Amino acid sequence: MAQPIPEMVWIDMETTGLDEDRDVPLEIGFMVTDKFGHEIAHKSWIIVDEAWKDRVEDAKQDELVGPMHRNNGLWFDWDQALILGQNNPRYVQDKAMEWFDMKEVAYGQYPLAGSSLRLDRAFCKKYLPDIEYFFNYRIIDISSDKEQCKLLNPRVYDKMAEESGWKDTKSHRVIPDIRDSIREYQYYQHNFLWVADGLD
Repeated sequence: MAQPIPEMVWIDMETTGLDEDRDVPLEIGFMVTDKFGHEIAHKSWIIVDEAWKDRVEDAKQDELVGPMHRNNGLWFDWDQALILGQNNPRYVQDKAMEWFDMKEVAYGQYPLAGSSLRLDRAFCKKYLPDIEYFFNYRIIDISSDKEQCKLLNPRVYDKMAEESGWKDTKSHRVIPDIRDSIREYQYYQHNFLWVADGLD
């Protein structure tokens, strides 16, 4: 069976909060798929910086973010990466570029895909600018598909969890959350975005 052709690059980030001017990134992940969302490869990194320790400690006490990342293990993984001291932003950007090259993801060729991408791109622009500039300015945001489906075909949207097995229950770890976004994207493919045109 032929290997799928890379046609989409998916991204997800975990952060201490939603304000890129105040908060900091904790984890970033990518997945390369074909245009239908069939996985080809994935990679993720914890991102650490000594200068972020106070902000991370504050986030650990936050009533929402604190228990969320305690339960999913991200605080533990972040603390371990800080002890090892290698996953600083420069290191992660260099490793991401090496991985893109290895997976034949060419500069400027791909829009980024994912959910609520304004947040991911804003944090990349501030903390990981090489990654932000690597990708096409266009995006494929599954959150937009969600809102359009809810507005234009609410019956299809309401049937999504029942018919696809997809549930909007994020783990708030990057690779599982990318897979959730892809499952949602595939549901919209077959039930909302695609219309038969009579061609093979």
